[in-house]
Amino acid sequence: MPGKLTLLSPQRHSRTERLLACCIVVAAATLAFYLLAYDSFFASIQTPPCMFRTLTGLYCPGCGTRSALIQLAKGNLYAAFRLNPLTVLALPALVPFTISQFLTAFTGRSLVRLRLHPALIWGLFVLIVIYWIGRNIPLYPFTLLQPVIVG
Repeated sequence: MPGKLTLLSPQRHSRTERLLACCIVVAAATLAFYLLAYDSFFASIQTPPCMFRTLTGLYCPGCGTRSALIQLAKGNLYAAFRLNPLTVLALPALVPFTISQFLTAFTGRSLVRLRLHPALIWGLFVLIVIYWIGRNIPLYPFTLLQPVIVG
């Protein structure tokens, strides 16, 4: 049945899985700290420009994500949405994943696992490709998908 979600019961995790979960939690905490502490006037860490944009002049699906996350950390939802709407809309899916990784790292048990049907995964892939193409069309409704810095 296409579009079927399967819930798997929580299970105990091996030492390697717990270590990996701990690494994910540390990376998420480091990213959260970076986003909250980021100040564009005193930026000591500069990220390289998007290689795809540099080579082709076109926007990739991830263009504007870093700036959108910084705006979200500062509480500016509108500016974040204008920079990368797909990131802002997909972010709530990462919250349960991060909580589950935190629980796995520190208790050895995770939240209930969600298994996506392959048709849903392909659907997400197609959505990302459509978004990628759409944000590069230079006509009015599509230009709203391009990263825009809101002052």
